[in-house]
Amino acid sequence: YWGHSFQYVANWGALTLLYLVASYAYRTPEQIHGGAFAFCVAVAAASLYGFLQWAGLDPFPWAEEGMGIYEQLPASFGNPNFAAHALLLSIILNIRLLTTRYQIPATAMLIISLLHLYMTQQRASLLGLAAAAAVLVSAQLAFRYVKRPVTATGAALGLSALIGVAGLGAALTWHHARAGTWYPVDGSLLLRYNSYHGAARMILDQPVTGYGPGNYEIVNANYWTDYEQHWYATQRMFNQNVHNDYLEMAVDAGMPAAALYLAILIFAVGHSLYLAYSAGEDRRRRYLGYTLAAFFTAFAVDSFFGFNLRVPVTAALLFVALGWLEGLHLGAHAPPAAKWLGFRAAAWRVAVVGAALGVAILTTRVYLGETATQRGRGAMYWGIPHAAPAHFTEAERLKPWDWAPSRERAMAHLSLEQPKRALEALRLAEQKNPYYPETLIPLAHTAMAIAVTPPQPGVDSLAAAERMALLQEAKAVARRGIDLCEPAYEFHEIKGKTLAFEAAQLTQDEAAAAELWARVEPHAEKALRYGSPSQGEMFRLMAHARLALGRPDDAEEALTRGVEREPANLSLWRLFLRYAQNQGRFDVFEQAAHTALDRADLPAEARAELHQTLAQTLQQRDGDQERIEEHLLNVCEFAPQSPRTWQLLSGFARESGQTDAIRRGLERAQVGLEGEGTLEAAIVDVLVTAYEGGDPEYVEAVESLRDLSIRAAAGAEAPSPSLHWAADLLVDELAQRNLAEDAAGSVLLRLAKVYFHAHAYDDALQLLASAFPLIEGADRATAFALQAETQLAQGEHEAAVRTLRQAIVEEPGNVHYRAGYARVLAQAGQTEEARAQYEMILDSPELDEESRALLQQEMTALDH
Repeated sequence: YWGHSFQYVANWGALTLLYLVASYAYRTPEQIHGGAFAFCVAVAAASLYGFLQWAGLDPFPWAEEGMGIYEQLPASFGNPNFAAHALLLSIILNIRLLTTRYQIPATAMLIISLLHLYMTQQRASLLGLAAAAAVLVSAQLAFRYVKRPVTATGAALGLSALIGVAGLGAALTWHHARAGTWYPVDGSLLLRYNSYHGAARMILDQPVTGYGPGNYEIVNANYWTDYEQHWYATQRMFNQNVHNDYLEMAVDAGMPAAALYLAILIFAVGHSLYLAYSAGEDRRRRYLGYTLAAFFTAFAVDSFFGFNLRVPVTAALLFVALGWLEGLHLGAHAPPAAKWLGFRAAAWRVAVVGAALGVAILTTRVYLGETATQRGRGAMYWGIPHAAPAHFTEAERLKPWDWAPSRERAMAHLSLEQPKRALEALRLAEQKNPYYPETLIPLAHTAMAIAVTPPQPGVDSLAAAERMALLQEAKAVARRGIDLCEPAYEFHEIKGKTLAFEAAQLTQDEAAAAELWARVEPHAEKALRYGSPSQGEMFRLMAHARLALGRPDDAEEALTRGVEREPANLSLWRLFLRYAQNQGRFDVFEQAAHTALDRADLPAEARAELHQTLAQTLQQRDGDQERIEEHLLNVCEFAPQSPRTWQLLSGFARESGQTDAIRRGLERAQVGLEGEGTLEAAIVDVLVTAYEGGDPEYVEAVESLRDLSIRAAAGAEAPSPSLHWAADLLVDELAQRNLAEDAAGSVLLRLAKVYFHAHAYDDALQLLASAFPLIEGADRATAFALQAETQLAQGEHEAAVRTLRQAIVEEPGNVHYRAGYARVLAQAGQTEEARAQYEMILDSPELDEESRALLQQEMTALDH
């Protein structure tokens, strides 16, 4: 993962350049005091802002759950770990500033930092302060008894180590006596201990070279402990850092690199003490030496429990402080400059400038890539997913190593119902990070969904071999996911479903199919055990497997438990019915169905399905006619818009001779439709069935509904998508009726809406073409808007633009046309032209205030 690593190498390069600059810029204690003061002011300002956040007075919604696009933005000190690392260093520097000309502001900033550190509840920072105090005490003792600076420095370091070991032992003993364990074991620390365990295993596998800078977050999933696996499975969270700089350094670049990092910090502490010992009568240099020794000690101890080097503020300050130490060593005066530079001096200066420019270019690309990613997220958030893939593609170009833009582009394609494009993007994201469950889950699911989707007429479908290859890919990815995180239920769901689909195809090889079915059940059971929300689906899968393996009693147990857990799962009820029919267990099915119908939380769709099934079951068994009718009337109430409802009722009425059941069904349907419009679909279906039956009395009972059906379709503002078939009948009906032109045009327009909602876009456009010559006024504006919307649904943005341009030509002053035109331009991605249209509309005096506010809001959303 060289691209990902190189980004981190560039960061180290930038920090090294910062160290070099600091070593040349800071040569005196006064200069260092000024730099420390600037840092402490910045930390205090961030802390004050943090207090505003804590008090709920923050004007920026950093953590607002309803505004997901803010999740990736930085909140000042919003993370207590980030805050504590910087506050620890600020406290030490502020203490030094108390004896300088910055005494008064340093006192205030010290109080702020101490209060904020207390609020973070970070114990590692307290250990860092204690260690810094121990080094200063050791230094004073060593300086008192040893006069040679080098020897005194070594003695102070050795005594500090002894005090540290003794203090650690005492703390462990005290904790064991108090709590029964040698060290704290609360939830956050348990996660860290497990991350230490995984990091140690990684180091043992690659002890010399490591895995590359920054690659811990990619590779670590292979080393998750059981605790970390359960943490991800339940919280959907995982460590991106070890929370221990030394272990992470060893993971990044091997144990030699970790040893070098530790040596740098120990050397910095020792050199700072040497500076203090050798300062003579210069109290400023001596105190500064003690301060830097405390600074580096606290940083070194805090690094055992945090990720100081991964936090830009503290990492930068460490390298600046190393530069301070170097500058003090070099002295107040730089060597005299030559009149001209030699080749070697010029070469390394050019190299440094070139490296700095390279780092700047790379990190600027990273920033622009993050910006593009955020724009894509904004497009998703604001409900314009068709604009998101372009932003994510731009982010992929700028940051080709980052898996996040590829994954999020895939999510955008899925929202646009483009599974093949989504699959390509997910495969790309998986190449960049093959161990990221958040990519593996949708990758496996998308591959499976494409593989098991039956071929659609008129749509390019995959060959059988391609479908099986996709199925095998889904299985393989799910298997990898299970190896990474056994408790993640999604992988078991996908694995079980792919095995079941594969087994169902093996109709000629019963032995092989039985072997696959035997592997389905354990995965369904594990998915349930690990908290799958699709409990009904898993029980259905389990029942399928048990039936295929010849275990009907066990299958009945799974079906019964499944409908208890998820009574609204219609697929499960249908399997239950087939089982009851095949095994002669109608009594078990009926008992389970009546139990479910007694539940108050059962949705109307499930109620209708169960009543319909019970009615059909009773009819097949020559059951009580009254009970059958009551079930069918319940179906009319809970599913009044379903054509199947009225086919069943009219069939029952015709066969039983109870034509009055139609009237009772209509009355019950009106109960179910209260506040939801008319019964257009049901009425048309009754009409058709009546004419098919041919019963004169029956025909007379429903003939009066013919005109009502026409009016219902003509007046429905938002017809149901299931009315496509009804619209076909009404179009034929129109051809036989002598309606006035304006009435026919109006009905054609309403029928076009029916076809649009049924996703029959070509039919909708054809009806609109017939309607345009027959309509005028408000209907004409509606027709133009519907035609443009239909063309957009077909992906024909340019055609939609032409439609609305034609509307504007007809009525240039119609603000509704221009508003629709602006919206279409925005959806087509023509932002600037859309803005111009919005500005033109907003200048119109005809707009009321409510419309003006809405249009202003839409124009503002263009920026997102």
